Amino acid sequence: DAGHLAEDVFTGEDEEEDLHPAGDADLPLVVAAEEGDGEEKEREVGEDQGADPLERRLLDDPDPENWSAAAMALARLRDPAVLPRLEGWLRAGERPRRHAAAQCLRAFDGPAARAVLRARWDGGPGDEEDRLVLAAALLALGDPTGAALLDATARAATGSWAVFAAATIYSHDPRRGLG
Repeated sequence: DAGHLAEDVFTGEDEEEDLHPAGDADLPLVVAAEEGDGEEKEREVGEDQGADPLERRLLDDPDPENWSAAAMALARLRDPAVLPRLEGWLRAGERPRRHAAAQCLRAFDGPAARAVLRARWDGGPGDEEDRLVLAAALLALGDPTGAALLDATARAATGSWAVFAAATIYSHDPRRGLG
């Protein structure tokens, strides 16, 4: 479905490996962390861990499930320390990190997140997938800059990106429909 496709877009994964970095905003993300004595202890992401929280350390983890979930948790907490990392991923990361960064900035909300997304959009080149992901994130934050690209892609009705574009437009303005 379109919701599943949108999650896949931001992680760079296909339907075979569904990472769900965004998860359900109403449910806490719980991770297992190893204590100093080697014993694992579950805790909610965002729980205060002092100067070096687990989420920040997981941003460098090689496992996409870990770094994307950590980035989303920090974005939902509106941790300003994550903004430079997300901006770097958006500018120069591999596709999964670029798409995750756009989704995280969307969740972060606020003027700073919109400014980062808009600067990347205005910076020009990027392939069509990246432009569509940026357009969707901007539209979700109330900036219609990329709406024409989403509309044209949806109207072309070719491939999964058309479904993504149509679902994005519909979620922003259900009166426009999906047809």
